[in-house]
Amino acid sequence: MVRVSATDGEVEVTVARLPPTDGYYEVWLMNQSHSPLVQLGTLRADGTATLPIPPQIDLGAHPLVDVSVQASNGNPAHSGVSSVRGRLYG
Repeated sequence: MVRVSATDGEVEVTVARLPPTDGYYEVWLMNQSHSPLVQLGTLRADGTATLPIPPQIDLGAHPLVDVSVQASNGNPAHSGVSSVRGRLYG
């Protein structure tokens, strides 16, 4: 389950029951065509995050949130492995 809301220039993400990973989980904004992706930040170990929305980003054009499984290899690009997706509300 993913819960996502956007208020006051921040995105709040809560993901329940994420499986353990050797890497980490990264939060992204995306549009309906899934490109371009906007990197927001990482989820905490408890599956939650409150992340700032870059001021130049139009949430109407990026209404979806993607949580990817990232390897701890120094590569900041989306891994191509999405754990969950959700729609912004709020």
